[in-house]
Amino acid sequence: ISGRIIYPFLGVNYVLVTKSVQEQKKLAVDYGALILGGDDGRSGVVKDSPADKAGLKTGDIILEFGGEKVSQDQSLSSLIEKRKVGESISLKVLRGATTLNLQATLEERR
Repeated sequence: ISGRIIYPFLGVNYVLVTKSVQEQKKLAVDYGALILGGDDGRSGVVKDSPADKAGLKTGDIILEFGGEKVSQDQSLSSLIEKRKVGESISLKVLRGATTLNLQATLEERR
């Protein structure tokens, strides 16, 4: 036993999509997690993270995580917290007008 709490990690910076975010950013959906980069030009996806390895990009919207809808009631971080390090998770992602099904294997948050 390691004696420490291990947190699963996906590796994205995001904002939850609401009606106002949908209108402001002219998005096709009013739910999900919109991956956002920093104002300084940083990517919204952490380099070499599970999200990066899965092929996620800044501007993608994660609609479902492990078959569960990402919403204000179920934020992406709360869905990640329910999982374990090493678990492979299916992601339903909206990229522009295309829906993608990606797989990510959660790693330990460092």
